[in-house]
Amino acid sequence: MSLSPTLSLIRLILIDDHVVLRAGLANVLSFEPGMRVVAEGDDGAAAIALWRKHQPDVKLLDLCMPHPSPDGKWIVFLSFDKTVKGHPANQNVTLRLMPLAGGKPKVIATLFGGQGSINVPSWSPDSTQIAFVSYRHVLP
Repeated sequence: MSLSPTLSLIRLILIDDHVVLRAGLANVLSFEPGMRVVAEGDDGAAAIALWRKHQPDVKLLDLCMPHPSPDGKWIVFLSFDKTVKGHPANQNVTLRLMPLAGGKPKVIATLFGGQGSINVPSWSPDSTQIAFVSYRHVLP
């Protein structure tokens, strides 16, 4: 199947520290008309470098993978309480910040939602701000 003249190719990068998952996603997406995986990476630093190099339309990122700041000084990540098993939905998640060189993480926020309801934290280009989206499904 070919793309219609009015549709453009959707270019994606895949970022996940699990190579088997990344390979599986790339394989599934290879069968989707109009989509092409242009690059893959295994951490936040790769995500930044690949995004800068390829300027993709879509970035698929592992939710719980740590994400370093563009200046390389900080890392932001989501974590569940130690008693939570796996990455379930409808659980509190903590957004944490810590120096990339090591040290104790600082809690930025505790959010309700868990897997699938909070996007991957994103850094501003100057490493001074972190953005994320938290949402809930509301039933009518």
